[in-house]
Amino acid sequence: MIKVFYWAPFISKIATPLAVINSAIAIKKYSKGAMEPFIINLFNEWENYSQNLKDNQLLLINLFKIKLNFIFSDKGFLMSRISFLCISILSFFPLLRLLKNKKPDYLIIHLNTSLPLILLYLFNFKTKFILRISGKPRLNIFRKFLWKITSNKIYKVTTPTKLIAKELIKNKIFSDKKIEVLFDPIITLNKYNGVKKELDNNKKIVAIGRLTKQKNFSFLIDCFSHIHSSNPNLTLHILGEGEQRKELSELVKKKNLNDKIFLHGHRLNINDYLKDSLCFVLSSLWEDPGFVVIEAAMNNTIIISSNCETGPKELLNDKINSFVYEVNNKESFIKSFESFLKTDKSQKLKMKINMKKDIKKFTIFSHYQNIKKIIL
Repeated sequence: MIKVFYWAPFISKIATPLAVINSAIAIKKYSKGAMEPFIINLFNEWENYSQNLKDNQLLLINLFKIKLNFIFSDKGFLMSRISFLCISILSFFPLLRLLKNKKPDYLIIHLNTSLPLILLYLFNFKTKFILRISGKPRLNIFRKFLWKITSNKIYKVTTPTKLIAKELIKNKIFSDKKIEVLFDPIITLNKYNGVKKELDNNKKIVAIGRLTKQKNFSFLIDCFSHIHSSNPNLTLHILGEGEQRKELSELVKKKNLNDKIFLHGHRLNINDYLKDSLCFVLSSLWEDPGFVVIEAAMNNTIIISSNCETGPKELLNDKINSFVYEVNNKESFIKSFESFLKTDKSQKLKMKINMKKDIKKFTIFSHYQNIKKIIL
């Protein structure tokens, strides 16, 4: 039996843990015993996913005997960087011992990638390291150096989008043969069973994501204040938490839209919001590929999205399966939104059908078929 370990320590509510769980589910469900997935649990960060892990019979391997999650913080960029540095220092020898003793066949590295790569450079392992690179790579000096010195030892590099793969090939750090596009396993069909969505059933606009610069919610709030003047029944519902909460709350207050724009905080039941919405809006400056775009499509919700690089740009086709506007361009957004309002129900239905066809590559079965080619 092939042992596959996942390394993905996280300190904030992001989409990556669900991608890791769904990838592990795919291996567990479809390999028929040929492969067994294990998720490395550093400081009890997987506690909130315990029921999901239990339901799918996924196993955690605890790196520490005590819970350390109270130590780490995601309050701002600096604190999150310090937290990840602490994670690397504290985990150096425990992770080394784990890899030497358990001898997994594969280690798939998702987050905080520096520590596993440092170990790979310093020591020899029978384990094959698979590096997952999400987002357009920002090559600082340290990252570029670390990738270069480990490039020959890394077994494969996977990316969630074709554009990221092209960027890596252009940088010429890794061999072209090592780079593989592996779409995120976002869709588990049982999650959407029974979902029905009536066209234009209300006036709720939904946006989902961490309250950070990347998600560009200040831009969305500004755009909404404009479209609201001619569409007073519309409301905007933003689901997520993050360091910009105070800033965004003040902006809503400044626009005098406290009764029209709602910051709901982190929510687990996003499907309930999506299926009960007029449309879903993605205002991000960049994404890879944008989990919530796929979630919205599975809930039969029309998507209005920026054409930000990597994920959405590859998936979305303006007026064919969605409405697309120029990233961070208010005039383009308003034009796209007005086009959405004017589009008749039959055309919107066609767009939803087209979108359902386009997202099939994000199912867990499709993910398994592709990861099987890499591992087996």
